[in-house]
Amino acid sequence: MPVKIEKIMKIIEKEKREEVVRLYKEEKHTIKEIMKITGVRSEQTIYAILDETHISRFKTRKVVKKISVGVDAELYEIIEKENPKNIAEFVCNMAKKGYYSCKATIKKEENDTDVNLE
Repeated sequence: MPVKIEKIMKIIEKEKREEVVRLYKEEKHTIKEIMKITGVRSEQTIYAILDETHISRFKTRKVVKKISVGVDAELYEIIEKENPKNIAEFVCNMAKKGYYSCKATIKKEENDTDVNLE
């Protein structure tokens, strides 16, 4: 770790470092939001805190296409209730879970052979 960062790390009190780690682990805030909440001035310092505490970086998704989607009132309420950090990622994950869950149900129904037509 460079000398400059080590000096900065000493300045940041233990409670602030713990708050950075807690917020990051919640996966509800961006790095910029964590900076605002904790008063840490740079992304580099946030990452240095995470590295110091051996916190792995979360994977980012590779976006292949951006689209605009309208949502109905029910989905809007779900999004508001869940308050995801990344709405697009949240909707993608929920759509994939629903899709695979539905496919599994259909496949199971196709394999059920207890129907007697006689």
